[in-house]
Amino acid sequence: MRPLSKKRQSIEREMIATYRQIESDRGMMCECCGSSNFEHSHNYPRNPFIWLIPNGNNITLLCRDHHLNFERNELWLLQNGGQIMRTMMALMLAESDVDRRKLMRSHYVRKLYAMQEQAQNEGVNFPGWCQELLNEIGI
Repeated sequence: MRPLSKKRQSIEREMIATYRQIESDRGMMCECCGSSNFEHSHNYPRNPFIWLIPNGNNITLLCRDHHLNFERNELWLLQNGGQIMRTMMALMLAESDVDRRKLMRSHYVRKLYAMQEQAQNEGVNFPGWCQELLNEIGI
């Protein structure tokens, strides 16, 4: 296995420090169900959003089942799904770099549309909060 570059080592150290801070601030449990068996879910994925890796606002503590719901775009199954998406929107709107903001907006909109499609495929009514977010983003 190739050793990590110094830059990547630095990012990994920042990420671990951020994880520890989040666990201290929020508790060591899934933010949906309270399970003590949790993972650090990056709302915007680590790649290509490398600059968000150590940003605590981009991380939600989720158990494996809820993390999979997030990854499968089934956020309506998460009691805090709307909150996660609003946090993602706030991160996007706070981004000062225009190119980064465009990349974040593209990912965010794709996630909302993927949720809409997933809900249709599963025969679930698209949650009102999802439609509100689409309207807020101007879609």
